[in-house]
Amino acid sequence: MAETQSWARDEIDTKIIGLLFENARRNFAEIGKELGISKNAVWSRYRKMKYEGVITGATVQINFKRLGYDAVGTLLLDVEPSQLEQDSKYIEANVPEVFGPFLSASRYSLRAVVALKTISELGKIKDDLRRKLCIEEISSSIWTDVWFIPENLTLLPIQPVDANKKSVDNRVFDADEIDLHLISALAKDSRLSFRTMAEQLGVSIDTVARRCQKLNEESVIMSRIQVNPFKIGYSALANFYLRILPQYEVDTIIREIFPTPDVFYLMKCNGDFNICAMLMVKNVQDMLETGDRITRIPGVKRLETVPGPLTEKWPLPRTYTSTFARDTAAT
Repeated sequence: MAETQSWARDEIDTKIIGLLFENARRNFAEIGKELGISKNAVWSRYRKMKYEGVITGATVQINFKRLGYDAVGTLLLDVEPSQLEQDSKYIEANVPEVFGPFLSASRYSLRAVVALKTISELGKIKDDLRRKLCIEEISSSIWTDVWFIPENLTLLPIQPVDANKKSVDNRVFDADEIDLHLISALAKDSRLSFRTMAEQLGVSIDTVARRCQKLNEESVIMSRIQVNPFKIGYSALANFYLRILPQYEVDTIIREIFPTPDVFYLMKCNGDFNICAMLMVKNVQDMLETGDRITRIPGVKRLETVPGPLTEKWPLPRTYTSTFARDTAAT
């Protein structure tokens, strides 16, 4: 695990990150008014955090169900060590809507996430990978519910998610080519100006502004600032793949795990495991203690622990945003 680096932050800096994390396109005048400082003071702090490498970009997360995807799934692959690089390139080039693959230090050497137009696609993907790659074993699960909960990161003050308030709007959003191009552009930089996107697409600035507003209002995308986790004190990721004993309710276990510090992703799954909990850790001891705390919850059986590297831009572009509602009321 990488050595952590300190960031000489103060309360205002962390609040600026928190507000931009909720909406990366929030303007500095609005932030300044909320924090009781000037627009120029916000800009100066933002520019300093970018220079220091704390803020590393901006992207969007996507509600894939609103774009007509049936599900999101996880693939865990045990690959011959000599074939890791070649197989990783094949997966990246040939599996549609794949995130990763990511190297992992466990009995599974690669982990990938795929967005699926139909659930049956997962079986076809697995069959293709078995035929084309040197895979010892492949495991998979379908995500049924997703909580993205960055407020559980102890250093990012984000508005809370209500664990009991599920977003029930699963209507397919009628996205056309312009919408999809905008989503692609915003995934690379969600603070990109409307003018720049309009010039790229050959449409009016007003068209871009209206389309982006609609994508946000319809909860198709959520604009996020990106940070470097190393700069705020984390050194690695840990994924806990959990099987729940049959006599216990998975939703009850989820609510027990929900407040665990530094858990930022919780996936309820069907397949080889029932829950995936993803967290940031400061060191090995931190990972062990958190894992021990989770597996002490009655009904939890740890199936697999998969440490992994952090990226300097978090969250990653185009990841699945929460299927549960965020309470945006002032606190």
